[in-house]
Amino acid sequence: MGIKNAVVTNEAPHRLAHRFSGYFDRVLVDAPCSGESMFRKNPEARTEWSIDNVTLCSNRQLDILRHAKDMLKSGGRLIYSTCTLSPEENERVISKFLKLNPNFQIEDIKTYQGFDKGRIDWTIEKFHDIEKTIRIRPHRVPGEGHYIAVLRKMEGTASKKPKYSEGVTNLKSPKEYFRFTEEFLLDTPRGKYILFGNQLYIIPEEILSLKNLKVVTPGWHLGTIKKKRFEPSHALALSLNKQHVNYSWNLDGDSSEIIAYLKGETLDAKGSNEKGWYLIEVDGYSIGWAKLSNNMLKNHYPKYLLWNNWV
Repeated sequence: MGIKNAVVTNEAPHRLAHRFSGYFDRVLVDAPCSGESMFRKNPEARTEWSIDNVTLCSNRQLDILRHAKDMLKSGGRLIYSTCTLSPEENERVISKFLKLNPNFQIEDIKTYQGFDKGRIDWTIEKFHDIEKTIRIRPHRVPGEGHYIAVLRKMEGTASKKPKYSEGVTNLKSPKEYFRFTEEFLLDTPRGKYILFGNQLYIIPEEILSLKNLKVVTPGWHLGTIKKKRFEPSHALALSLNKQHVNYSWNLDGDSSEIIAYLKGETLDAKGSNEKGWYLIEVDGYSIGWAKLSNNMLKNHYPKYLLWNNWV
């Protein structure tokens, strides 16, 4: 998506809470649930449902919240959401959490037509503030059912001042990368470079040490080092626009060319003499790369995003 300051991990909540204590202004818990809202479009969800699974999910959700709260700064917001309808995983989880954590309170949420209030009678000890949470029911709005609660951390124990990027070496970026940027970009993206295998990233300035964590992507993905050459990533394309590159190619959103590009096809580029990497845009919005050679733009749109995979 071209997001420059994101790190993706695959970790247990307690391990994240230990590393990121008091670190975040906001935490979103999109909780694993029994998926009752998926019954309409996913028959498998029906066969996997059971009372025991609802109980298992409820306990797991409360445990995730227990660790999520520790990652919040004082004054931070914790958003809890599920795609299920059961009270055990929604109102009851939130009321249990608030009973255990009186320094949190429920905040009002802007509502829209078809949104319902949380149910007081489905909480422990008739917790009245639960009406500030939201139920979205599939028979009231287009789409599936959901539950949403927004909580504010009113106070908490101050955490130790974090040591940003501890244990991360500020590498000199490979020469292949600099050759690419000098030839095709007007400005070279700079920061704390890290090689993840043969993948080159810039890590966010204020990230904590990622040592001993299961990391999927450690930052802004720039591209891949391949046999003494550099191939730019899709993420890099989406983070740029034509003001950042030497060569760009704009496609009309209503043209047959954009459909061809999204299908992974080569584009005719007669009349263009500058070989190399082109940023492909649609009505001024960046969508990917192509490489010009012999009056043809070779497609570098990611295979997993190709049109044929989605229609």
